[in-house]
Amino acid sequence: MRRALSKRRRRTTTEAVYEEIQHRYSHFTQREKENITFGFCNASNKLVDISALLRATKAHCIPGLGVCMQLEDLMQNLRLMTGDSVTGESSDEVLAPDEFMNCKKAHEVQEMSKVVACLAKCCRVKQVIDVGSGKGYLCSYLSMRFDLQVFGIDSSSTNTHGAQERNRKLKKFSKAYQKSNKAARKQPLNTEPGGKGEKEERESGEESS
Repeated sequence: MRRALSKRRRRTTTEAVYEEIQHRYSHFTQREKENITFGFCNASNKLVDISALLRATKAHCIPGLGVCMQLEDLMQNLRLMTGDSVTGESSDEVLAPDEFMNCKKAHEVQEMSKVVACLAKCCRVKQVIDVGSGKGYLCSYLSMRFDLQVFGIDSSSTNTHGAQERNRKLKKFSKAYQKSNKAARKQPLNTEPGGKGEKEERESGEESS
């Protein structure tokens, strides 16, 4: 009961304040109204018009500014500016984006890296600064996937240490990953019955016998 009365009292007080501000504003002269910016009086810096403040807030939010666009549209515009699509290293030489990351983080890194790489190519830069880099997920992927020189900055020493440790593991894993891919490429591609790969294996077996 007390909680309900308290909520009702707060709501009544808020409405009373709003009505008082609007009442004072209604008595302003035209000259005084022209001296108001975003609902605040330029002379006293006090809020005198809540409606003007709400209109200004709505007009200056992200949807109101009209700066939002779909990722596909952004990528298409960037590719038109660069003249082609973003290309990085071949897929068999680069770690998959989900290595050492959960699915959500891997998706974020993969999509964001495409945008950053496109912007870097459009601006003709090879160096990127990631402010608030965290554990360096995006930094390492941009470096390995798109051959960009990335500098990560983060205020947390824990994140910085984690990023360094993660990079060490990535480098170690990357070497093993590339070696396994090279070994796989050296294996015969045609292993069907009577194929070249099987024929070579039979010939080598007969020679050894």
